[in-house]
Amino acid sequence: MQPIQVFARKEPDVTGETDNFDVVFYKDVFCKEFVTRVPWYYKEIMPKQNERKVFLNCYEWHLLWRPTVYKTQGNEAAKMSIAA
Repeated sequence: MQPIQVFARKEPDVTGETDNFDVVFYKDVFCKEFVTRVPWYYKEIMPKQNERKVFLNCYEWHLLWRPTVYKTQGNEAAKMSIAA
C-alpha cells in the first residue's frame, strides 16, 4: 500500500521573536490546506530535509519538501496556517 502524500516546508516561527524555523505540513502542493505545525523547539520529532517519510496521527506519510519561506518574504503564510 502506498503511503499518503504530505507536503512540508520550513516557515519562520509564528512568534517572530527568534530566527528559528517551524516545519509546517500541508495536504496540497500549493501549501494551502494546512495539516499541522511542528514548532522549532520539538527537535526530537522534527523531520530533517533528507527524510522522505514521517509519522503523523498514527499514519505513515510520504514526505515531499517544498521551498523554505524566509522572513524577507513576509510571515503571512505562517500567520495564515496557524489561524487554520
